[in-house]
Amino acid sequence: DGSPVIKLRQARAPSAEQVLASYREHVQTGSPNKILRAKIADFLKSTYQARPGDPEFITGDLESIADYYARYPAISDLIDELREHKIVLNYQQDTWQAQAWGNQYAVDSVSIRFDTRLGAQLVNAPGCENNPACGISPADALLHELLHAKLMLVDNQHFLEKNGMGQNFYPFEHEYEVIEAENQLYSAMNEQDGLMRPMRHRHSGTLMQVSCPACAPGQKMTSAEF
Repeated sequence: DGSPVIKLRQARAPSAEQVLASYREHVQTGSPNKILRAKIADFLKSTYQARPGDPEFITGDLESIADYYARYPAISDLIDELREHKIVLNYQQDTWQAQAWGNQYAVDSVSIRFDTRLGAQLVNAPGCENNPACGISPADALLHELLHAKLMLVDNQHFLEKNGMGQNFYPFEHEYEVIEAENQLYSAMNEQDGLMRPMRHRHSGTLMQVSCPACAPGQKMTSAEF
């Protein structure tokens, strides 16, 4: 019908300058919980399965993502739910994808292919070019995949009932459930830090290389700001 499939919560996107100013204000006035940060870093590094040829910066990027995640209780709660389940993180350039392993009756594990320098532009609208309010960072993209893992491993009854493990079958209902959970999580994060991560209704967008794991497309930060 020509209507946009992804919408911001407001009619006009804020400028990139407004978003970055908001980010700096909230990051500089807050600091991650050191205990949570250590637990999250341990989870990320223990699930990451390094392979020959992986970039040297991956471990450092996972540490940076742990710094970022530790500011948000909702993310800490998500990771706590996943901690006792088998999840493997594999680096693959220009890729974000979660895959469940098991059979039609049970999911044994989930593998996530990830790229800590690949964000996504989710909104195409006036004022969105190089504007982090219209996209998400690799750290936020990883949350989407971790939500896949939760609905595959933890709250997985619906996933299995809808033949989520069927061969040659794409679980559309599962994807919509992940996006709904993503919107709820991003909304809680937006309320906490004042940023404007986009809410979306479908699995769509454009993958884009970024300069740091917490940078949205068009956004650059120094290590002092992160």
